Amino acid sequence: MSELRNCPRCGNLFTYRGKRVCEQCVAEEEKDFEKVKEFLKDKPGATVLEVTNATGLDQRKVLEFIREGRLTALGLPNLTAECEQCGAPITSGRLCPKCAEKLKREIDGVSGSHHGRGGEKEYNPGKMHTADRLKRP
Repeated sequence: MSELRNCPRCGNLFTYRGKRVCEQCVAEEEKDFEKVKEFLKDKPGATVLEVTNATGLDQRKVLEFIREGRLTALGLPNLTAECEQCGAPITSGRLCPKCAEKLKREIDGVSGSHHGRGGEKEYNPGKMHTADRLKRP
């Protein structure tokens, strides 16, 4: 069964197939990306501001291409976004390597703290454990 969604970009109803926007908006985003890519072929040292001024695209769109990692293969040192945690310049993704590692350690610490000996969850009769109760005879 197909899932219907409203496109967050244009509002049209579309059949969701793993893309966050409708097919028409995907095509428009590809055109926008090609504009950026073509401009950067001629001016590889351009900044985000220079790209937006030359292409007429919104700065958020160019930053989105950077965060998605679509522009990193072009090796552009001046085309950076900011780490969403600390503000350091990054060339792809949402976090700098330092903040990404810190987040990974925090997640590992939280997920590891819920397990007892041998990786099994400890049973605490004072708390509700629905999944555990379903498994017990």
